[in-house]
Amino acid sequence: MKNVNLFLLISLFIIVQSVTAFSQVLDWVYPIKPGSEEWMNILKSEGLGGIDAKLRIPEDVLQKMTTRQLFKAWMDYPMRSLINAFNTYQAGFEAQIKRSNALKVLLEREDAGKAIFQEYKLLLSGTDTTKGIITNVKDISYVELLISQEKILNKLSKNEKTDLLKFSLDNEQKRKEYRKGSLLAIGGILLEGRVLINLDDKEFKEIISKDRTVESYFQNVEMLSISKETENKINDIAKKYVKIK
Repeated sequence: MKNVNLFLLISLFIIVQSVTAFSQVLDWVYPIKPGSEEWMNILKSEGLGGIDAKLRIPEDVLQKMTTRQLFKAWMDYPMRSLINAFNTYQAGFEAQIKRSNALKVLLEREDAGKAIFQEYKLLLSGTDTTKGIITNVKDISYVELLISQEKILNKLSKNEKTDLLKFSLDNEQKRKEYRKGSLLAIGGILLEGRVLINLDDKEFKEIISKDRTVESYFQNVEMLSISKETENKINDIAKKYVKIK
């Protein structure tokens, strides 16, 4: 009997150690930081391609990471701000998919919509941002650009998309405050508009059909925002939608 108990204890110890080691592999930390000596040396000798290669997460690690950890890996990605280097934010985001393999895998995860929505709620639920992945409130524009991607919205049910729309409207003022000083000059209406498009809202689609500027804004996420009058109309449509549903 004593031998059996000893065997069980040893087996349990091995399992615990294995789980601990496994979790440590998944806590990804990028090996170089912008401005460091190593970063500058690689940049001089190999250019951005060398930086990209150094920042790529090994495939065996990447596939073991949880969806939440993939999201964190992109939020920590040192080259994330390069989204600003393109004519439109959507073009910048699509370039990120080619650079960040964490983002690429994240977009394919079936539970990505739920995971990102949860982090979005944690960000806006109070002043204690340490309980979620996003610790800098100014990063809200990056999160809204990500969650408004068609690939992410398609992973949410109709009810979940309606909840996302309602949540964004309920926290409209806080979102506005958080966006101040953000590197991405994205208006708050982007998320509402893209959710309405995904929900196939006829009233909103009618606005788009009459104004190519509005259509282009939601498709490309251009840096010049749409007019305040149009923004108010879209906001009213979003509020009407969540009340009906």
